[in-house]
Amino acid sequence: MQRALRLTVILSFAGAATALAFSPAVATAADAPAGAAKPLGDLNAFITIAKDGQKIAKGGDYAKARALVKDLEKTWDDGEDNFRPNNPDAWRDTDRKLDKALDKLRDMKPDAAAVNGALDTLVATLESLNKPK
Repeated sequence: MQRALRLTVILSFAGAATALAFSPAVATAADAPAGAAKPLGDLNAFITIAKDGQKIAKGGDYAKARALVKDLEKTWDDGEDNFRPNNPDAWRDTDRKLDKALDKLRDMKPDAAAVNGALDTLVATLESLNKPK
């Protein structure tokens, strides 16, 4: 008796991750490998700016980091037509993370841990969705 393996592809749009599994096991979004999201494109310029903002914020110059991240956010929004079609859910999630980082920097008295956490998350997200040329 032959046993056929059935390939099951599960797409998790909420997590923007793809997992492959062979039956009889069934994969879930939690089983997806890290970095399995479909890339948005060449995000190197965004990553560089985000890392610069991250470094400046860790040095305590929140006004300068805020200005840099604000410019990053505008450039991100301007590039929407180029990147969003590649993975709309990941683009939207990244946009929200960028907005969160900017909100943390806009606080009257920015909390270092909150700012650094938001920027760390933003950089990690951008790197995970990067597909350099």
